[in-house]
Amino acid sequence: MTRKTVNCLINKTEFNRVFTKYLGRDWFDTQNDTFENFRLFVEKHKKFFVKPAEGWFGIGAGICNVEDDSSLDQVWRELQEKKALLEECITQHHELSEFNPTSVNTLRIVTVLCPDNNVKIMTADLRLGRKGKVADNFHHNGIASLIDVDTGIIYTMGIDKNRRRYILHPDSKKQIIGFCIPFWKQIKETVREAALIIPTVRYVGWDIALGENGEVMIVEGNCMADPDVTQMPDGKGKWPMYVPILKAVEKSRGGKSK
Repeated sequence: MTRKTVNCLINKTEFNRVFTKYLGRDWFDTQNDTFENFRLFVEKHKKFFVKPAEGWFGIGAGICNVEDDSSLDQVWRELQEKKALLEECITQHHELSEFNPTSVNTLRIVTVLCPDNNVKIMTADLRLGRKGKVADNFHHNGIASLIDVDTGIIYTMGIDKNRRRYILHPDSKKQIIGFCIPFWKQIKETVREAALIIPTVRYVGWDIALGENGEVMIVEGNCMADPDVTQMPDGKGKWPMYVPILKAVEKSRGGKSK
């Protein structure tokens, strides 16, 4: 595994270049594009999402709303200083928006590329933001619950980092457990296809948004996806799920599995 290959998943701008066909939205690179193209982007998207090209846990992410073109020069300079990546705001599917409309409520789906090139979905979570928050990240008081991979149905209560559990979303009161993810089959097909793009990175945690008309949009891929969001909802470690696959990978490389 080379650093260059892994960097496609660490650097969000590089990720967008490699996975453009799966994004389902416009985006703009402030580090390698021009002010004139930025102006055209803003003409089309007065409100857009801003995030650092390299960042974790949703830190530095937020919404920028440019109503006054006279301030465009200043906005451009500030975004360049932040090395920001700009993206068209996602209008999410109404069933997910009902949990919390201020954040895009995404799915975290972890895939592993097996030695036979079969992509196995290991775990899947629904992540929900809280009232007023623009990010659903677990580290921003978000709520996570596990999705049954076969059916797309939530089978655990939601949980946050403070270990508070929720049957209903605490703000909207929409029921979490038992909710069925819309377009689940298409979502699984998309992550399985995307997981083959960089075969040297076998483990990826995909963040998936669902558009208003059921469009499957990849937000980003994480080569070091935290296990907390997949282990806390049911209180079970997931390491035993990975051991047989790791042994098979080692064996395929001529190593001796233990």
